[in-house]
Amino acid sequence: MLIRLLSFIGLFGLSQGSYASLTEQELEAVRDASSVFNLDACLLYALQVGEGGTTGVDKVHNNGSIDTGISQINKGGVWMRLLKEKFGISHESIRDNGPINILSSGYILRTELNRTHDIVLALSSYHRGFGKRYSKSGLQYSNRILNIYKNISVKRICKSLIT
Repeated sequence: MLIRLLSFIGLFGLSQGSYASLTEQELEAVRDASSVFNLDACLLYALQVGEGGTTGVDKVHNNGSIDTGISQINKGGVWMRLLKEKFGISHESIRDNGPINILSSGYILRTELNRTHDIVLALSSYHRGFGKRYSKSGLQYSNRILNIYKNISVKRICKSLIT
């Protein structure tokens, strides 16, 4: 898997100004989600950076879909419904509470990683859904997130924020 991961990173560049500005409470949620779901904290942070969402904001896309909060969890998607049914987490909580949003994204990524056993496919599934995990846009998304991960790891941006 490491060889596959290394083959996917480094394809897209990021400027220093591209990094997410998370509150201390949201950074704590990244640390917590990393621990609870056994995920690399810097990878989870890279996901937040890559999604580029904002606490308290629903982003409406041209196709009518709506992504929610920091981690851009799709409002009408399967994950939003599952989070509501399984944990009683409302759309408003996911939108308006950054730590809940981040913990939810950790749950989603861990679930997809358990299902695919491959970080590239898990990230693609996070973005496009399990049925479209091999889609070009899903794999491009994985590349972008892994490149962010590489950049923040090499520049030690993440370690200084997360630890």
